[in-house]
Amino acid sequence: MPNSPFQMTKDRLEFFKSLYEEETTRFRDLIDRGKIILSLVTLYTGFMLFVIEKSRPKVLLTQCWFGAALFSFLAAFVLAMIAMGIYDYEKPNDPEALLGELDAGDMTDTDYFRARATDYAVAANVNSGQNDKRAKYLNLSVWSIMAGLILHGTYFYVG
Repeated sequence: MPNSPFQMTKDRLEFFKSLYEEETTRFRDLIDRGKIILSLVTLYTGFMLFVIEKSRPKVLLTQCWFGAALFSFLAAFVLAMIAMGIYDYEKPNDPEALLGELDAGDMTDTDYFRARATDYAVAANVNSGQNDKRAKYLNLSVWSIMAGLILHGTYFYVG
């Protein structure tokens, strides 16, 4: 785009870099959220299995409620593990390729800033999609936890 009237400057590059950094921050927040969900599911499931010795379901209906609650927590655990296992993230640039471009010596500042802005824009776009997918699985996991809590409460109410 040498004839483009749009001149890429360092300030404009910073905008694209900030988009990438927002997605990186969002990634860290989602990972932290996933760790919390996995901890809660593990602790509550352990509590359920520990207490079952004292309040073993005797009637088929209460066994079904208890089994459904356990299944909901298992589903929450699996969904959180899937969310934590999404790894295809884009980095803004390849340092070796960047050195190759700079060694060529025919790159102007505008070309350099435009190429870096493109790198950041593509990386932010890809990472946003991955973060959206991770967030979807974590939200499903939270809904499964809520269902498990309701089913477990129903088990105590009915039992």
